[in-house]
Formats: sequence, C-alpha cells, structure tokens
Amino acid sequence: MFGAPNFFFTGKKAATTYYRVIQQFNSTSSWKAPTGVTSVDYLVVAGGGGGSASTIGGGGGGGAGGFLTATGFAVTAGTTYTITIGAGGASSTSGVDSSISGGTTITATGGGRGGAGGLNNAGSGGSGGGGGYGASAGVRVGGSGTSGQGYAGGNGGNNAGGGGGGAGSVGLEQPTGTNNGGAGGNGSA
Repeated sequence: MFGAPNFFFTGKKAATTYYRVIQQFNSTSSWKAPTGVTSVDYLVVAGGGGGSASTIGGGGGGGAGGFLTATGFAVTAGTTYTITIGAGGASSTSGVDSSISGGTTITATGGGRGGAGGLNNAGSGGSGGGGGYGASAGVRVGGSGTSGQGYAGGNGGNNAGGGGGGAGSVGLEQPTGTNNGGAGGNGSA
C-alpha cells in the first residue's frame, strides 16, 4: 500500500455513462459526491496498534488496523462526507479508527496494542495485538480481532511475546523452544 491509511472511491454515474475516479485520503478531510454519482467503492484501513514497551522484555507486537472494502456503496450527489483517518498507535497504545460518515457510517477499528511482558494481555482491535511473555505467570493472551476486519494476535509464551494479528491471518505464538517472538499475521489483498 502507501504506508498510511487510505480511502479509494470509484464513482458510477446514474445513466449509462460510466467513469472511474480514484481518490486517496491520507489525512482527515471531506468529500462531496459529484452530480450524477450514486455509488462508490471504498477501501478503509484504520491505524495499526503499537507494539509493547515492556521494561522487562518480551512485549507483544501491535495488531494491524481494521481493513474494510466494499463496492456499490450508495451515496447522494451533493452530500458532503467526512473522511476520518486513524493514526497508528504509539508504543503500547491501540491504533485509532478510520471512518466514512455522512449518512451510513463505515468504521474500520484501530489495531490492538501489544501486551507488556509479564504484566498484561494484549488489546483487541481491528486485528488483535500479540500477548506479552508470561514468565512465571504463564501465557498472556493475544487480543481478539474484529469480525470481517482482522484476526487475533498470537499468545505470548514463557520467554517472548506473540505476533500481532493481520488483515489476512492470526498472529503466531512464540515458537516452542526458542526465545523468539511470534510472527505477525499476514495482510490481505
């Protein structure tokens, strides 16, 4: 992608003439539906969660921002829609939601924060953050993803944190017998 949350709109005129315009938004702004446009296609990606800033090691990875896409979303010509771009989360902080509003609201959920080593479980979000390491406290649970937007983060193990969830698959747990953190989940095309 482009390294930032994006929205892409494809317009369709009401009559028999069709045209395609792709508009990308990298910051919060507004969009006014042109005359004759009755529907759009969209791709909405929220900010990803920050990995853990654990002071005792073994923090979990942050989850990917929620990913939503659809075709034929009804819009009203002349109506102004607000496009909100969610920022990525700082260390140990969940990502911020991205949305389209001005009628029906479409919201992609920010990615979950990574869990701190030995202290807490990961945050849930568009995709869940990876759990921190468990030490003597046992396994720390990866955060859950939002249905239709992303997958859960991997659990943290005894020595390392789990990987954050992705738009296409779950984050992985710490590999058995290693001190390596779990891999992050795959993206989606």
